[in-house]
Amino acid sequence: MIEFLTLKDINSSHFKEMMEIYLNSFPENERHPDKIIANRIASGKEICYIGVQTSKVVFMALLWPLNGTDFILIDYLATKKENRQSGLAKSFINYIKQKSIKDSKNLILEVEDPKFGTNTNEREKRITFYRKLGFKQFADIKYILPPLQGDQETQMLLMVFQSFPSEFIDGKQAIELISRIYSELYGISKDSQLLKQIKDTINEQVRII
Repeated sequence: MIEFLTLKDINSSHFKEMMEIYLNSFPENERHPDKIIANRIASGKEICYIGVQTSKVVFMALLWPLNGTDFILIDYLATKKENRQSGLAKSFINYIKQKSIKDSKNLILEVEDPKFGTNTNEREKRITFYRKLGFKQFADIKYILPPLQGDQETQMLLMVFQSFPSEFIDGKQAIELISRIYSELYGISKDSQLLKQIKDTINEQVRII
């Protein structure tokens, strides 16, 4: 039986177990240093969920409510290696979807673009997983995850679960949303060249497909 809990105490054994899953699940260039994650959770800026089974943390998720918007970024989501393929991620997504609908919030996430990289099959499976759970893609936006450690950028797609579904999002809203992600999570200013590169791909209306 899985129990989803919010984690705030960065001095607890559950935090240590959660961080082990985090460090083992994401490449260095796609994850923040440990201290940044700890500070964000301790300050309450980032919401940390853990999945607990028999008193052990087997799942983790970090969610970031974007200031001034009705969007919440699913920043990280991972299952302990030996517990994968057990439906824990699906259970959590369904749990947080129901909460977002109740709170009139939209969920947004960054997922690796299968057109790039060598693990194409794995990336396509991940996108299929989210689509089956009701997520759709912001079409035509060439989104880039800046290097969080080192200097390697990652080509990504933005996917969204809407509490009130629509077929389009206004381009200006999409630009503001991405600018907030860059500013709040990555500390990158609105006039950065990398962000400008993304903005140049955004039309007046962005399709949600």
